[in-house]
Amino acid sequence: MINLLLVTAFLLLGFHGSMAVFLASAVATACGAEIFYLLAAGRYQTRLTWFLAGSLLLGYGSGTVNTMLSFALSGYDGLLVVGIPKNYVAYAVQLVLLASAALLAAGHFEPPFICPRHLVRMSWKQERFLWIAVAFSALAYWHGDLSFEGSIVEAGTYRNSIFASLAAGMPGICLPLSAIGIVQARGRQRIRFILLGLLAALMLFPMGRRAVFYPLAIAIFAALRLSGWQPRFSAARKGMIAVSLLAVMGLSSFFFLSLRTSVNQSGSNHGVYRNGSLLAAAPILIENLLTNQSAMASQVGENMQSRTFIIGYLALLARGGDTPSPMMGSDAAFSVKIAIPDMVYSFFGIDKTPLRQINTEEGLANEHFGLPVYDDANSILTGGLIDFGLAGVIAYPLLLCLLFRGLLYVTKTLINIEGEIFAILFVLSALLQTEYELSAYVAGIRGLILMIFIWTLLYWLPDFFDSSCNSPRAAGWKGNWRASAAS
Repeated sequence: MINLLLVTAFLLLGFHGSMAVFLASAVATACGAEIFYLLAAGRYQTRLTWFLAGSLLLGYGSGTVNTMLSFALSGYDGLLVVGIPKNYVAYAVQLVLLASAALLAAGHFEPPFICPRHLVRMSWKQERFLWIAVAFSALAYWHGDLSFEGSIVEAGTYRNSIFASLAAGMPGICLPLSAIGIVQARGRQRIRFILLGLLAALMLFPMGRRAVFYPLAIAIFAALRLSGWQPRFSAARKGMIAVSLLAVMGLSSFFFLSLRTSVNQSGSNHGVYRNGSLLAAAPILIENLLTNQSAMASQVGENMQSRTFIIGYLALLARGGDTPSPMMGSDAAFSVKIAIPDMVYSFFGIDKTPLRQINTEEGLANEHFGLPVYDDANSILTGGLIDFGLAGVIAYPLLLCLLFRGLLYVTKTLINIEGEIFAILFVLSALLQTEYELSAYVAGIRGLILMIFIWTLLYWLPDFFDSSCNSPRAAGWKGNWRASAAS
């Protein structure tokens, strides 16, 4: 597969037309889908580098294929419609292929991080934790910290609370754990896990399409690799499952975009500050679904044509190889600074307002790259390109995987197996988010460190987890460290 990616990238040096870009994107999509299939089926050992490579290939490739194919069916050249020079897009596809090939090559030197000891056995105590987490997110919706498109950001300050950030991430972890419970449990307990999964999905739905798709993908992976479940499906049944998943994704997109239209019609501002009112939009949503179905379907179709073209921002930054001078780490430094809690700035008497006014990667870099400041599709590749050009595109994904591996090692050392599983799901969910900018990854790392701290404290609470777990309280701090390091 590495050779196929490299050959495809090489061929794009001489062919910049729409058909060449489409075929190269189709190759990237097929390779990404194959990587995830082999990882989920257990034919590949799970490595972070391979997981991120599959995410980049499938995210960028399928988005480009969908946009170009949608416009082609309408009689248009998709690249002409989006208004980006074809050689820019071809070069951006090359960058995705080269970065993914580097990740796949590095994966041969990375030890797998999922082994038989990670098989999860969901008991009533783990179920209790899931109910607490779902209730935590429901409380955030009721209190107003969560609303349409995620956590509320204060107007004029670009701040959201730690409570809102944690509440927004909880359903995405509960859904995979509920999937493990569904395949393991029987009787009434299975019904409760199904209910937990539905509640988690319901709370993810207003946050966005990707907020539903990615946890659903992680849930499938968790059910196959972390539960001990070994299904034997025929080819026909696999096809039916794939069609069903595509139908779920299509319906989720339709209902979310319908909700977005309804929020706009309700007069609630959900743009930069994400403070749209779900209650105000609910009656309008019901009316639109009952009376304006054709108009809603048309709007959804138009949205799906253009919004999946996430490679556009990378193409505009790279300029077909004529990239402006890199910013030499400014994006990474900004991402770290913006993720530091406000209380730290207040303690040292430093004003964080200038950072909040920049707010995003686009606000920091677009002027330097000669682009207007607008919200676009960021990724680890755009962050690397902004900071160090082509070298950053190759190095940043590798460094991200190395950093996450270090955090997973710390998790394995300090806390028990349930906490390690929680951290693994957290990391996989972050790597699956193709459109995460650097600051989002840094904020995720901050949340993971906070989770490790909280989880370590919980282990000392009596009977919060099974006493048989591999935890400091059960095996002794030193014994647990040696056992974890040995494994």
